[in-house]
Amino acid sequence: MTCCLWPPQGLALDPVASLLYVLDSQPSPSSLNGSIGVFRLAAGPGSLASLGSITTPPQPHSLTLSSNRRLLYLTTSSQDKLVQMDLAARTCTPLPLVNNTLVEPQGVVLHPNGLLYIADAGSNMLWSYNFSTTELQAVAGEVNMSQPNIAHFVRPFGVAIDSDRSLLVTDQAGCTLKRVSVPGYNDDTSYSVSYVVGEVAVASAANACGSRPSPMHLISGVVYGDVQQARGELLASQLLHPGAVQVDALGTIFVREGDGEVGGKVVQIDRSLDQVSSLPFNVSGWVVGGMALGPSSRSLFLASRTFITQNSIVPTSMIMG
Repeated sequence: MTCCLWPPQGLALDPVASLLYVLDSQPSPSSLNGSIGVFRLAAGPGSLASLGSITTPPQPHSLTLSSNRRLLYLTTSSQDKLVQMDLAARTCTPLPLVNNTLVEPQGVVLHPNGLLYIADAGSNMLWSYNFSTTELQAVAGEVNMSQPNIAHFVRPFGVAIDSDRSLLVTDQAGCTLKRVSVPGYNDDTSYSVSYVVGEVAVASAANACGSRPSPMHLISGVVYGDVQQARGELLASQLLHPGAVQVDALGTIFVREGDGEVGGKVVQIDRSLDQVSSLPFNVSGWVVGGMALGPSSRSLFLASRTFITQNSIVPTSMIMG
């Protein structure tokens, strides 16, 4: 199934109402604002019914649904970095920020603890937003010796909630997928960062990320390597420009990777954390496109350059309509 849009970006699914929200960064070549297309999942596979669109501030990046399914929270590169959308009134309101230090917020997710977590690719930080205090708190980011508990990111991009309520964050420049523990869950009392994919160095001169290593890579022992040679060994693997990340009900992790030159793919990481494999369908367009799991976790919705595709996970084949 394909659905034509201009440059679709973030995706959010309401499985209860069978609604798909598609963040469109520029609905037309002359448009200054973004929009959110609202689609109802039809009975047959590969079918969407358009329910109209809602205007957003310029340069929207990502979105997440509130727990009551009445609101959407958006990240943008415009003046209003965090925006709340009322789906009933179809209006956008900037979230108040007493310390607006966001630069290029990308991935955003609402955690069961009531906090928003934002991956800021511009400041190399992972932030939490508290609705009560309207404050941003640095969760993880660039190496800061005065804050040894704050580990580094190079360009955090996608963020998702793991089955144990920790956070999964893709690091584009670091070619890695990292897990961030959340206080109050799994006996954790503070935020800490560990690697899921990409910690072990690979003996190869190939530069999988497309950029030179920085001192922050060397501090953590991360060295660039060959993606294909390392694919079978999880910690020795490296992700090529990882972006959106999703976790299904069984704990299987899906990471979208790729760039505009080589195309893209979806990497599946088994819950045993000992196998990394690519799903057998290609994804056109750069990694900025969003990704959302279908209601039954048996399919993925992917945003590409000009359309949305629905791809079956089991069995692994593409649904076209």
